[in-house]
Amino acid sequence: MVFSAAGYRNVMAMQARVVGWLTSDAERQDYVYQVTPEANEIYRRHNRIPIKLWSLISLAPHAYLFAIASMMDRIDLYLWYRLVPANLMMVTLILWQRVAGARTKRDLEAASSDFRTAHSKFKHPPRGVQSRHNA
Repeated sequence: MVFSAAGYRNVMAMQARVVGWLTSDAERQDYVYQVTPEANEIYRRHNRIPIKLWSLISLAPHAYLFAIASMMDRIDLYLWYRLVPANLMMVTLILWQRVAGARTKRDLEAASSDFRTAHSKFKHPPRGVQSRHNA
């Protein structure tokens, strides 16, 4: 049990680092703001398509393609797909996600005066909000 909890904590920490590397504007740990229908619409407007496209290079399509390629005895096609189109899509999505994160942050800041960093108002983040700066 302790091993699985430690493993889960390590996976979560790695995911947080990957999100910070992909687009630091997407990290919400340092922000305190009200989630409103307007904020939801802003997020949806900028992130709907990238989120759907990320699913094309997730594990499930790879598993299906691997199974289909195996049944057809054409693993080489699967490997070429992984090597070229999937990696090109990943690079494109990383760039798109960075732009979408910056636009989302810009529009949220413009739409709400409540959108502020936790560090601008509080010396320490509010209870229950952990900052990546003092983690």
